Amino acid sequence: MRNNDKTITVYYNPDARIGSEVVVYARSITDNVNEVDITMNPLTQTQIIEIFGKIDRNINPLDLVDIQSDVYQNEFKDKVFDTVNWAQILSKRPELFHYPIAVMGDRARICRIPDDVEEFYNWQSQERHN
Repeated sequence: MRNNDKTITVYYNPDARIGSEVVVYARSITDNVNEVDITMNPLTQTQIIEIFGKIDRNINPLDLVDIQSDVYQNEFKDKVFDTVNWAQILSKRPELFHYPIAVMGDRARICRIPDDVEEFYNWQSQERHN
């Protein structure tokens, strides 16, 4: 999975309001946005692990999951999975994704609020110029 250093790729679940908000906000700061609806184009386990590796801190996959959803509550609550298992689950159940992930080049960020994508974009743009 190769990502352009100048393009923001936003992986999001359109059923989660924050996902759509982040895409709209990303489009307001640059024309170079690639939006990926993960419910229509699910990521593979390998792609998810690769994206996890681009996030600066140790990723807790639950940071991405809608833990209030019926799917999570009925099938996954109180179960313990490692990162690889969560990547497999998320590849098969993309509706569990709540927070979108913005990717530019070799970096990624979980966007909990729309402003996160602008902060990430500005930081990445600054890094390219240093």
